[in-house]
Amino acid sequence: MKLLLLLLALAPSAVAPAATGCTTGLTVSHAPGLSYDYLADTFSASGAEGFVYGDKNQALRIAASYLGVPQFCNISSGACDWAIYSYPNQSSLVAELHARCTDCPRVGSGAWQRAPAFPQTWQLRQGGAWVPAPRMRASCCTFKPTKCDNCTDAYCTATYKTFGACLKATLSTCCQAGGWIDQGKCLCKQPVRSCEHNASGT
Repeated sequence: MKLLLLLLALAPSAVAPAATGCTTGLTVSHAPGLSYDYLADTFSASGAEGFVYGDKNQALRIAASYLGVPQFCNISSGACDWAIYSYPNQSSLVAELHARCTDCPRVGSGAWQRAPAFPQTWQLRQGGAWVPAPRMRASCCTFKPTKCDNCTDAYCTATYKTFGACLKATLSTCCQAGGWIDQGKCLCKQPVRSCEHNASGT
């Protein structure tokens, strides 16, 4: 099953800026059917505001849980909670809530920093009611290293100056010709990210 973990934000940007909050991913644990690594995909100045697992079939977003459904809300009002939800019918915008956190880090204050640990109070939706989930946690993860972590666009552009050379380099290096379509130059491949899990469970 594919899942999505997102945090609804006002006017999210497409590129991660320097931030004090988590900019990698969240690992959700002790939540049956929801325990996955959700990778950051939307950002604000305070860190990631959206996290996704798989093909965006399920989501963790900021939601106004007092209304019982996820929706855009004013993050400065303090009325928003983190929530995990899905869209059972992909042709409909009606979402199904699976979990919510009524005491989790707020966006705008370095949300989901790796330290110190934040208090978390999660609830699971079961049989139409909210049930306490005292062991459920979400924590910022560290990415596993990849062979292309040290690649720079400047290197690819300077080394492979023609489309043909860049296209050939795609087969054996960390450079790729995709950037030629809109930028006319060789750029780095985007690494496939995943969370690191060490002995301590982080």
